[in-house]
Amino acid sequence: MPIVPAYHSQTLIAICQECGLHHPVIADACQLQNKAQQMPVADGTVEGKPVSVMRDTGYSTAVARRSLVPDGKLTGQMEDCILIDGTVRHVSVARIFVRTPYFTGIVVAVCMEDPLCGLIIGNISGAIDPLYKPGKGFLQRTRTNRRG
Repeated sequence: MPIVPAYHSQTLIAICQECGLHHPVIADACQLQNKAQQMPVADGTVEGKPVSVMRDTGYSTAVARRSLVPDGKLTGQMEDCILIDGTVRHVSVARIFVRTPYFTGIVVAVCMEDPLCGLIIGNISGAIDPLYKPGKGFLQRTRTNRRG
């Protein structure tokens, strides 16, 4: 089995000044005008259902479309997610099995009604760098996906 490099970065976490809890920040995908063509998007599955999967290094968590998550996979926990514009979404949390080119296995994901793709893989433990292509190594960044 080939060794696949994982993506490592500083994950964006906001600390609530009122309650002191840590909340994931969902930021990067909203900054691009033509999101789906500029972000790494591939086919995958959530609990066996086909889905478009985006790998976004601006996210600090995994996000799943709520309609793809069976009720039995919800943990009963709720999470506050801070979006790039500072709004806070109080969303349910699920423990789901995903199969994607970026991550395969059980992941704890926040559930949203209408994310950009059915599944978004952020900077979770074990996620593969989005520039890595099996058999080809790392791709050069292009103007459309260069950050900064």
